[in-house]
Amino acid sequence: MKTINLILVAVVLTFTSFSQTNLKTAKERIGDMAIVANWKVGEEIEANNVKILRVEGENGIHHRTNVLYIPQSKLLADINQKAATEPIYNRELSELTEYFTGKYPGGQVAIFFDRLSENLANPENFTIILIDPKTNEEIHREKLGYQAPDAYRWGIWYYYTVINIPKKVGEKFTVRVLDEGLQQSNEFQVYDNYPPRQRPASVVSFNK
Repeated sequence: MKTINLILVAVVLTFTSFSQTNLKTAKERIGDMAIVANWKVGEEIEANNVKILRVEGENGIHHRTNVLYIPQSKLLADINQKAATEPIYNRELSELTEYFTGKYPGGQVAIFFDRLSENLANPENFTIILIDPKTNEEIHREKLGYQAPDAYRWGIWYYYTVINIPKKVGEKFTVRVLDEGLQQSNEFQVYDNYPPRQRPASVVSFNK
């Protein structure tokens, strides 16, 4: 029973979303506009004190694909903050800490996308790959499983989720999102406390 409780609490913490309410929660957690911002190739987003440079894959009028990185330090800070006020987190504090330090030491990658149809927004179309830019070797690869996407009132379908990373990542790594539906690749450079050598002219900050 304790293991089940821990998993349930961890799932709540990751905010894996399948409803409008959960999307709002996710947006509030990682920056109200950061995860849904319509940013272009060459633009850099700052959230969670992490810089993310969009390298490949333009957002369009009717489709967006965005990622953000939630480092382990923020996850642990969230756990401790919640433990101070919410009994369920307080009871499972040590297990939750171990969950994100032992099992998933790499933090989380949050992904958001929206499309013109439910079929194109099917998460099964998407594969997320983390790459070490120094060696070009894969750190982690994960193909999303099916969960029904949600629809905005104006008929565009969206999906949001987070991926737990089971390996440590460096201060700089690449996130590649493969979209089988649009036959499109989106690529992002993540800089965790490591500013890029050539800073893009356009930088948008969502740090709290």
